[in-house]
Amino acid sequence: MRASMLKFRRIASMVMFGLAVCFMGSAYAESKPAVTEPQIQQSDAERLTDLVLRSTPFDKIFQMFLNQNPNFPMTEEAVTKIDAAQLQCLRERMSPAGFRENRRQAVEQFIQQHPDQVQDAIQILEQVGVVIGAYFEMVTGFGDGGDAAAEAVAALSENMTPEKEKQFADFFTSDKYQPIYVLLLFDDDDASGGGFDKVAVKMLSEAMNNCNVSVSVLEE
Repeated sequence: MRASMLKFRRIASMVMFGLAVCFMGSAYAESKPAVTEPQIQQSDAERLTDLVLRSTPFDKIFQMFLNQNPNFPMTEEAVTKIDAAQLQCLRERMSPAGFRENRRQAVEQFIQQHPDQVQDAIQILEQVGVVIGAYFEMVTGFGDGGDAAAEAVAALSENMTPEKEKQFADFFTSDKYQPIYVLLLFDDDDASGGGFDKVAVKMLSEAMNNCNVSVSVLEE
């Protein structure tokens, strides 16, 4: 079983990497009802999910794949081994909506495991998320690229205070924020979002399982 999973991860990683290289080249007070704890958690989860997607807008990559490749997420050979319903199922799960659901689940897990960092994450990402997202667009060629990044940095600088400056410096240098880095897909090997490959492979694995597509279709 372990050997099979390792083989799947290797094959799926190659598929996702190959697709990325191909398409990257071609181409974010009055009485009020009492707020209960579950409502607060729901609000935090929704807000943090929005901020995570704004900071690391990989959903745009999935949309690009869908627009550019009618066979995505399968290769030309693999798509001949499945039917139209299976392909449609895979495409729905490997979509911006599918990626949002993946990040929503990650956010809920983050809230459960690190409740003390939830407000810090929201506060910081509300300030710097647009900068991170603009940088992502700049290095990947999406959106307004460098202009958006420059405008975001300029806007942030105008509102910078000593307290905010220290907070941001701590965020980017302190190990205590490692769980937030993971949430943003900044893994230990690649601080520019290298965790996307891992998430994409996981999403593909889950999509194939839910769409009744055998791993064997990826084998040459």
